[in-house]
Amino acid sequence: MFDLIRSNLFLMKKSRSTYIMMLIAIATTAITILSNALLIALLHEPAEDNDEENGVSVTMTADFEDATSDEPTMTGTVGTLMNAANKNSYSAADILTMMTSGMNLLLPLSIYIVIFANSDSKNGYIKNLGGCVARRKIVLAKLICSAVYTIFAMLISWGVSMAIAKAVIESKCKVDVVFGSGEDFAKALGIQLLSHITIAAVIIMVIMITRSTAVSIAFGVALSSGIPTLLYQVADMVLHKYVDISDDFSIADYVPSNAITGFSPAQDSDTTARMIVVCVIYLVIATVIGIAAMKKKKRHSLIFKHIRYTKEDSSQ
Repeated sequence: MFDLIRSNLFLMKKSRSTYIMMLIAIATTAITILSNALLIALLHEPAEDNDEENGVSVTMTADFEDATSDEPTMTGTVGTLMNAANKNSYSAADILTMMTSGMNLLLPLSIYIVIFANSDSKNGYIKNLGGCVARRKIVLAKLICSAVYTIFAMLISWGVSMAIAKAVIESKCKVDVVFGSGEDFAKALGIQLLSHITIAAVIIMVIMITRSTAVSIAFGVALSSGIPTLLYQVADMVLHKYVDISDDFSIADYVPSNAITGFSPAQDSDTTARMIVVCVIYLVIATVIGIAAMKKKKRHSLIFKHIRYTKEDSSQ
């Protein structure tokens, strides 16, 4: 198993797509954090700086509870910005949440995972290796290497985002960008890594089932674009109309992507625990189904090979 992981990491190291998609991930998050930082600077801009000589006066205010309070905060990209509107400082956890809440990092990661996990099946490497190594180890090795890549991509992107946020927010807003609470950062980083790795496992599961690069990429792009969110909202409307359930129930609370878009450093421990449990359940289920799909493909290959040999023997 260790040798298989090491060989996959070596292939990942030698592949040009590894570095291309890493640069795209860094660029995507950098653009996201830059635009968010400029919007935060605009929210901090005092009303008296507006131009009233030409009869135009625009005042932008945000009256939200501070993220350190016990009151619930808004989530998602807009919620992250509005919750940050009247903060006196921005921590590492704030920047990480701002960087990932729009699922901008998930998109390049999803595309790379498809390229990496499905590349071996095209050149026959999986077919040849399958007779020597248990198929479950192949799936697990792909998942572990994808997790390693996700960790590096997120940490590097966060470092670049911190530098951009510190340069823009401190100069434009006159407030500090600091590391802040290590506990909050560890919680934010842990939730984001777990949710991204869980979605990576789901994508690998789709790869093992479909064996199609196009379908797998389309699936990853759909997850990253927020299309499922619209479907969850429609499903919630139907459930609340025809089923006697709590008004607070939402399907989105029980999918891994909610841990990306809905996480807030100020959220309570129960919400954090729910996100962790949901991600772990999806991670286990996706891994098991991926392994089962890989084993099924192996059995079909053996059957077809046996039929081919039988036909050759009968023809002779």
